[in-house]
Amino acid sequence: MRKGIAIILAHILLILLAVTLFLPAYNFSFSSDNFNVNATLIPQINDRKTEEYAWYQSGSSTYIEDFEDSSHGFTESVPTQPSTVLHATDIYSYEGSLSGTVEDTYSYDGETLSAYDEGTTATASITLRIDVSSIVTGKSYEINWYTSAFSRNLHEKTIRIDLLDSAGSVITTLALNSYSGSLTQTKGSEYYVQLYIYAYDEVSTTTIGSAGVSVDWFEIDVPSYAVGEIRHDSSYPYVVYVASKAGTTSENAGFSPLFDLGYQLYGYQAADIINTTVTGTYTFVHEWDFADIEAGTAVIDFCIFVNYVTINSTLANYIKLGVEYIYTSGTVQYVVYFAPGETGTLEQGSNYIMYRTSVKTLWIGLKTFNNKQPSEIITVSGSLQKLRVKVEFSTTGTLGTDEPRCDFIVDWIGAWTPQEDQINSIKYSLFYEISHKGFENITIATVPTLDYDETAYKHVLLFYDTRYYCYSWTEVDELYTYFEKALPQLGYSVERVDADELRNYMESGAKVIVIIATKVPDTVFDATDNTLIKNWLRNSGGVLVYIESWIGYKYGLPDGTLAYDYRDGDDHAVGVDINNWRYGMNGDGSYSVRFNVTPLARSLGINVIAFNSTRCRPVIIDNYESQEPEQRYLLFAWDRRVCPDSEGKTLRVTTVALGWFKFGNGWGLILPDRYDELRKIGIDADDIVKMIAVAPFRQKKDVTNIQVWNDGYITTDVFHDDSFTECNSPDQEDPTYGAGEDFSDVSDWSCTSGSTLSTDGDIGKWTIPTTSASGNWYLWWNMDWINVYNYPFIEIRCKSTGTAAAGVILRVPVDTDGDGVQDTTVDDNLRIFAEHNTWYIVHINLYGYLLSNGITPSSSTQVKIQFRKWLGTGVDFTLYLDWVRVYGYNGYTLYRPNGADRYDTIYSDGDTITLQITTEADGAWDIAGLYSSSITVSAGDWCEARVKYEGNNPAKFFIRYWNKTAGTNIIIIDWEPSSSTDWVILRGQFPYSGTVTLEILNHEYSVSPSWTETQKFIIDYIKIGSKGDWRPIYEFSASKFYDNPYWHFYDSLISPKWNLPENVPVGVYQYQIGVLILIWGYNYVDSDYMYKVQQVDVATIRAIHTYSWDIFSSKPYVKLSYGFTWPPNLALIPLSSWLLWIYAICLDFFVIFVKKRQLHVIATLLILAGIYLIL
Repeated sequence: MRKGIAIILAHILLILLAVTLFLPAYNFSFSSDNFNVNATLIPQINDRKTEEYAWYQSGSSTYIEDFEDSSHGFTESVPTQPSTVLHATDIYSYEGSLSGTVEDTYSYDGETLSAYDEGTTATASITLRIDVSSIVTGKSYEINWYTSAFSRNLHEKTIRIDLLDSAGSVITTLALNSYSGSLTQTKGSEYYVQLYIYAYDEVSTTTIGSAGVSVDWFEIDVPSYAVGEIRHDSSYPYVVYVASKAGTTSENAGFSPLFDLGYQLYGYQAADIINTTVTGTYTFVHEWDFADIEAGTAVIDFCIFVNYVTINSTLANYIKLGVEYIYTSGTVQYVVYFAPGETGTLEQGSNYIMYRTSVKTLWIGLKTFNNKQPSEIITVSGSLQKLRVKVEFSTTGTLGTDEPRCDFIVDWIGAWTPQEDQINSIKYSLFYEISHKGFENITIATVPTLDYDETAYKHVLLFYDTRYYCYSWTEVDELYTYFEKALPQLGYSVERVDADELRNYMESGAKVIVIIATKVPDTVFDATDNTLIKNWLRNSGGVLVYIESWIGYKYGLPDGTLAYDYRDGDDHAVGVDINNWRYGMNGDGSYSVRFNVTPLARSLGINVIAFNSTRCRPVIIDNYESQEPEQRYLLFAWDRRVCPDSEGKTLRVTTVALGWFKFGNGWGLILPDRYDELRKIGIDADDIVKMIAVAPFRQKKDVTNIQVWNDGYITTDVFHDDSFTECNSPDQEDPTYGAGEDFSDVSDWSCTSGSTLSTDGDIGKWTIPTTSASGNWYLWWNMDWINVYNYPFIEIRCKSTGTAAAGVILRVPVDTDGDGVQDTTVDDNLRIFAEHNTWYIVHINLYGYLLSNGITPSSSTQVKIQFRKWLGTGVDFTLYLDWVRVYGYNGYTLYRPNGADRYDTIYSDGDTITLQITTEADGAWDIAGLYSSSITVSAGDWCEARVKYEGNNPAKFFIRYWNKTAGTNIIIIDWEPSSSTDWVILRGQFPYSGTVTLEILNHEYSVSPSWTETQKFIIDYIKIGSKGDWRPIYEFSASKFYDNPYWHFYDSLISPKWNLPENVPVGVYQYQIGVLILIWGYNYVDSDYMYKVQQVDVATIRAIHTYSWDIFSSKPYVKLSYGFTWPPNLALIPLSSWLLWIYAICLDFFVIFVKKRQLHVIATLLILAGIYLIL
């Protein structure tokens, strides 16, 4: 009985264990009739638990002041009432005839206010009053006046300065019969200061009497004065024992300096007190000078204890205590705001963080502001120069006893340099269980998120208005129908709008997603710099998905026709010149060198073939980056393209792309062509839906600046060349290096008499008229001698016409010893082209040309260039020359094997370099190659080259170097294709450290091959560096694809590690890290794709602000679950835990009812369970 009970209890425990294991750390599920998913998400941060608010784990004290002695070092200033000047605002009374105005009494300038009277009796007087009620009682002020008075017969005149009360009654007379003067008075009960001046005259005869008075200046000057005081504890001036005021130390209160283990027991104490009855705003300043700490290396911190603050609305509207860190450029403010009657709310300012509280005593520090973010973040630079504590009072004009008042203690301030073991990477593991029905395939993909807001941009507007032009409204209707089915599965609401409704939405500044699959309508685009669509996108923060070619080039009118804005259209539509002719757009003659579908796109099942549809207009990255200030984008595909002109010269190398681009406050997904053409290059409606699903516009922080770690990426920190620059360019006149002729003139050329040489400013024309006798004709380039060692190649663009045979012979005069005197001429009838009326670009290896004619060039050998044409009688000939140049390569010299010949040549288009040989069974090697300049490598460094081969027979490409340690040439890369290939990436590793010179070679497969052909190795780039680097977020890939999956299965997915954005801004910064999980699949029951999306926040990291990413050094990543989770092997048990549960129940029944056979039953069930788990 006891044994049975024990067995039952044991298996109850098994049941509980099974249920417990089924509970994940972070669990989310979403389901429909076809999908059911449970997933466990485990974020992994680094190898130690962070403090709640600290980004860094440790650091060294750059500067700390903890006020442990009496020398506090603060410079203090008390607010003052500014000096004021008071005047009479009107004339209180006068007698006689008045001249002048009261403003004439405002300065001592001879302009007066006067009164005059005449007659047998004459009376003149002026009374002026100045209101002094605003002067604070007890403050001194100065009365100034300058007047005059006269009486013709000297009967009577007087002047008096009186103090009056508010009723106008005289309190006292300050001056009598002093017509000018200055008095200092202390403010008492007086309301006015009055000036009274009087004159009287009287005659008893027929003579006329007269009297007059004048006031030139009557003014009261109120000097500035302090309106408060700063008091310090009298027992220990300025510095106090903190616990005596706070009741505890800052450490016990939870505030400790970062990375400092000292004791902070004392602090700088000050009590700021206002003592004015004048309503206003007044600020006390306590300023500390730092020792110019560089902004890019310091993390700042502070701790203040607020001991007492007046919380009385009758005395102060508010009292605000702030801490400012002042830099050479920019100031960071932290503000604690005490307002009567308010508790614990948050207010955001333009460059500060504001914390409101009504608590009288409070500890505050950087930690206080963890959750309080500024609405705008400023940039600081230079050095940290000052810390400023400011106390601002907004007073009501009422005084209490020593109030309004703020009493505080600065416990410590400091700046710290973090060490290298801070968090620098994040990854996550996703464990999931999926059940479904009817799905032919299922894909699960994840991307990281930062402060994801799933409530943003919920509404999608589809522009659909058949009044306007469209290449096919039927096709657009089908596309929109797909969106109307798919996007709601991702949580969006979808609505079709016409042109007028679209205008109304944009005019309202609605934060919606607008999809336009035809030309932009004229209701939102008018071919000006102030178009509605641009203002909505850039200013209102709209989101635009444009599915057509070259936005704005054409736009729609309501009669179904199109208007043109031509090349300015894109700038008028989005504010950036994202499309332009001759910038890598299909149809401009450009060609692709490096086309890439990003790993992010591939993880989403987006497989763009190429940007080669009929009117393909991808976004020009170079233009976007040079014109858009923020330069934020998320790419799905990009292409590096060479853009030549009509003559074959490279105009530029540019990068074009498909992806999300930030335009001002908004985002745009600008697809390169209309939908029917997009499908030809591999983009369908499903792809566009997934592009919208992972768009960055729902992220409150800049997710595009996240970087993902790529273990296999080869860096460029040792060597990198992806342009292979030639020493001069085609069609260049008299370059600094080598030689060049663009035929803008023909002054450097001569020809045989009887022939003519001319130019149209671009093309040189050598004409030989119909001949009467056979013979040779010559065209000389009067050039300087060119060193064939340094400049071994010649390039000529030319064609010919005439009745004579096509082509000319290249002649090379040679100075073998470098003395500037011609020693010989090489002319072996090398005809450089073979047909008339066709432009050729001809490349010749001059070094090989000399070598094959018995001359082994030395470092002194020099050459010049000539052309020869032999004509029989009765024929004519014309040679056209666009350019001629002799060139080499910057940073390289020619690989000079004995078997090199004229056809083993090298040339570049400004992006790629071509190593070309012509194989011949002549018993000598054909090799085209270059020596690099010296490069210092370390053992373990990698070399990577992107190369393709053009040829029909075997060839060799290798990169090697001479190693002194090994005493031999060491081949780093060795590739032997047998026929033409697409681009391939080749890698090799350096076994030794040292200084090396690379040999980059196209080598003939056999000294005597059985074929003769031109073989080319084209190199896109060569780079040398270490393996592993941070890459852009669009190289993030964490997904899995299931073809014909079981109806119920479980699996796991681990992301690559990634880091937070580089532009960590000023302020305490909080990252809400999450993961967006997107699952989709093709359901053969519904014959359509179905989608499910879920975003889960998995961790919060709060970062103390820094001003440079330099201190975020890369450290080896150590995996650890953030927070408490089951280990990954246990997290894989949702399905097996059900099995254990069922097993335990069955076993209990067998134990109870099949007493003696329980061991057999237990063994059998365990075997079955093991088989199930293995399968």
